[in-house]
Amino acid sequence: MTANAMSTALYSDCLISSSELNRRSGYVLDTALTKPVTITRNNDSFALLKRELMANMAKGIEQMNNVNQLINVAYRLSSGQDIESSNEFKWVAEFDSKERSELVNEVYEALELSKATDDWDEVKDVIHEWRESALAIKSNELNKAFGK
Repeated sequence: MTANAMSTALYSDCLISSSELNRRSGYVLDTALTKPVTITRNNDSFALLKRELMANMAKGIEQMNNVNQLINVAYRLSSGQDIESSNEFKWVAEFDSKERSELVNEVYEALELSKATDDWDEVKDVIHEWRESALAIKSNELNKAFGK
Protein backbone atom coordinates (compact mmCIF):
# COMPACT_ATOMS: atom_id res chain seq x y z
CA MET A 1 0.00 0.00 0.00
CA THR A 2 1.55 3.32 -1.04
CA ALA A 3 1.86 6.29 1.32
CA ASN A 4 -1.08 8.02 -0.39
CA ALA A 5 -3.17 4.86 -0.15
CA MET A 6 -2.23 4.54 3.53
CA SER A 7 -3.38 8.05 4.34
CA THR A 8 -6.57 7.53 2.33
CA ALA A 9 -7.21 4.27 4.18
CA LEU A 10 -6.70 5.90 7.55
CA TYR A 11 -9.13 8.69 6.84
CA SER A 12 -11.77 6.51 5.22
CA ASP A 13 -12.12 4.22 8.17
CA CYS A 14 -15.27 2.56 9.40
CA LEU A 15 -16.75 3.89 12.67
CA ILE A 16 -18.03 1.23 15.06
CA SER A 17 -19.36 1.64 18.59
CA SER A 18 -18.00 -0.59 21.34
CA SER A 19 -21.51 -2.07 21.68
CA GLU A 20 -21.53 -3.02 18.00
CA LEU A 21 -18.06 -4.54 18.42
CA ASN A 22 -19.44 -6.77 21.18
CA ARG A 23 -22.42 -7.85 19.05
CA ARG A 24 -20.68 -8.20 15.68
CA SER A 25 -17.00 -8.89 16.37
CA GLY A 26 -16.64 -11.14 13.28
CA TYR A 27 -17.97 -8.40 11.01
CA VAL A 28 -15.68 -5.81 12.62
CA LEU A 29 -12.60 -8.02 12.18
CA ASP A 30 -13.57 -8.79 8.57
CA THR A 31 -13.90 -5.06 7.90
CA ALA A 32 -10.50 -4.41 9.50
CA LEU A 33 -8.96 -6.77 6.93
CA THR A 34 -9.69 -4.26 4.18
CA LYS A 35 -9.60 -0.89 5.93
CA PRO A 36 -8.98 0.59 9.36
CA VAL A 37 -11.82 0.56 11.87
CA THR A 38 -12.36 3.17 14.56
CA ILE A 39 -14.05 1.83 17.65
CA THR A 40 -15.71 4.49 19.79
CA ARG A 41 -16.56 4.28 23.47
CA ASN A 42 -17.72 7.33 25.40
CA ASN A 43 -15.26 10.07 24.38
CA ASP A 44 -12.48 7.68 23.38
CA SER A 45 -11.55 6.29 19.96
CA PHE A 46 -9.47 3.21 19.23
CA ALA A 47 -7.92 2.18 15.92
CA LEU A 48 -8.09 -1.39 14.67
CA LEU A 49 -6.06 -2.19 11.58
CA LYS A 50 -3.94 -4.98 10.14
CA ARG A 51 -0.64 -5.40 11.92
CA GLU A 52 1.26 -5.31 8.60
CA LEU A 53 -0.18 -1.88 7.79
CA MET A 54 0.76 -0.56 11.22
CA ALA A 55 4.25 -2.07 11.00
CA ASN A 56 4.79 -0.48 7.58
CA MET A 57 3.54 2.88 8.83
CA ALA A 58 5.97 2.67 11.77
CA LYS A 59 8.84 1.86 9.37
CA GLY A 60 7.90 4.83 7.23
CA ILE A 61 7.81 7.16 10.22
CA GLU A 62 11.17 5.87 11.44
CA GLN A 63 12.82 6.39 8.06
CA MET A 64 11.29 9.85 7.62
CA ASN A 65 12.67 10.78 11.05
CA ASN A 66 16.09 9.48 9.99
CA VAL A 67 15.95 11.55 6.80
CA ASN A 68 14.96 14.61 8.81
CA GLN A 69 17.84 14.16 11.26
CA LEU A 70 20.36 13.48 8.50
CA ILE A 71 19.35 16.57 6.54
CA ASN A 72 19.42 18.65 9.71
CA VAL A 73 23.02 17.53 10.35
CA ALA A 74 24.00 18.21 6.72
CA TYR A 75 22.47 21.70 6.93
CA ARG A 76 24.16 22.47 10.24
CA LEU A 77 27.51 21.36 8.84
CA SER A 78 27.06 23.58 5.78
CA SER A 79 26.39 26.46 8.19
CA GLY A 80 29.66 25.78 9.99
CA GLN A 81 28.05 24.42 13.14
CA ASP A 82 29.55 21.62 15.18
CA ILE A 83 27.65 18.37 15.61
CA GLU A 84 27.41 16.84 19.07
CA SER A 85 29.40 13.63 19.45
CA SER A 86 26.24 11.90 20.69
CA ASN A 87 24.36 12.64 17.43
CA GLU A 88 23.84 9.38 15.54
CA PHE A 89 24.42 11.20 12.24
CA LYS A 90 27.74 12.81 13.23
CA TRP A 91 29.34 10.59 10.59
CA VAL A 92 27.99 12.97 7.91
CA ALA A 93 30.83 15.33 8.91
CA GLU A 94 33.30 12.95 7.24
CA PHE A 95 32.10 14.18 3.84
CA ASP A 96 32.91 17.45 2.15
CA SER A 97 30.19 19.85 1.02
CA LYS A 98 29.84 18.34 -2.46
CA GLU A 99 29.58 14.80 -1.07
CA ARG A 100 27.00 15.89 1.49
CA SER A 101 24.96 17.37 -1.33
CA GLU A 102 25.17 14.03 -3.19
CA LEU A 103 24.15 12.24 0.02
CA VAL A 104 21.08 14.44 0.51
CA ASN A 105 20.05 14.04 -3.13
CA GLU A 106 20.43 10.27 -2.99
CA VAL A 107 18.44 10.08 0.25
CA TYR A 108 15.66 12.23 -1.24
CA GLU A 109 15.51 9.97 -4.30
CA ALA A 110 15.26 6.91 -2.05
CA LEU A 111 12.56 8.64 0.01
CA GLU A 112 10.47 9.35 -3.09
CA LEU A 113 10.88 5.78 -4.28
CA SER A 114 9.97 4.46 -0.83
CA LYS A 115 6.84 6.58 -0.69
CA ALA A 116 5.78 5.28 -4.10
CA THR A 117 6.53 1.61 -3.43
CA ASP A 118 6.12 1.37 0.36
CA ASP A 119 9.56 -0.24 0.55
CA TRP A 120 11.10 1.77 3.37
CA ASP A 121 14.23 -0.35 3.28
CA GLU A 122 15.30 1.76 0.27
CA VAL A 123 15.91 4.76 2.52
CA LYS A 124 17.48 2.64 5.23
CA ASP A 125 19.86 1.01 2.72
CA VAL A 126 21.02 4.31 1.21
CA ILE A 127 21.71 5.80 4.64
CA HIS A 128 23.52 2.63 5.70
CA GLU A 129 25.75 2.65 2.60
CA TRP A 130 26.73 6.28 3.15
CA ARG A 131 27.40 5.62 6.84
CA GLU A 132 29.66 2.70 5.93
CA SER A 133 31.53 4.97 3.51
CA ALA A 134 32.01 7.55 6.26
CA LEU A 135 33.37 4.87 8.58
CA ALA A 136 35.80 3.78 5.85
CA ILE A 137 36.96 7.37 5.34
CA LYS A 138 37.57 7.72 9.07
CA SER A 139 39.43 4.41 9.37
CA ASN A 140 43.18 4.87 9.84
CA GLU A 141 43.79 1.25 8.90
CA LEU A 142 42.02 1.62 5.56
CA ASN A 143 43.82 4.89 4.85
CA LYS A 144 47.16 3.17 5.50
CA ALA A 145 46.17 0.22 3.31
CA PHE A 146 45.35 2.56 0.44
CA GLY A 147 48.45 4.70 1.00
CA LYS A 148 46.66 7.81 2.17
